[in-house]
Amino acid sequence: MNGWMGFGKDGNGENGIPYWFSYNEEEKSILASVEPSGLQFSANMELNEWTEWKTKFKKIATEILGFKVGEIEEGEVDHEIEWIKK
Repeated sequence: MNGWMGFGKDGNGENGIPYWFSYNEEEKSILASVEPSGLQFSANMELNEWTEWKTKFKKIATEILGFKVGEIEEGEVDHEIEWIKK
């Protein structure tokens, strides 16, 4: 994804957390963490740019992983995971 900085380490961001655009959350940046509910992103950028970046991320992740990646809250995926049904 565009803007990839790497994982936080050595005083740049939080250790082990992936960052895009900047390690400084006060600047244009995106960071992610794995939570029990799934992958959570935090972003500091213009809304239209964030929406475009997030849409592209979900499209690429869907292609690579082979299943629909989306937001349950937005109605983009089923509440049940397909492999559980099998």
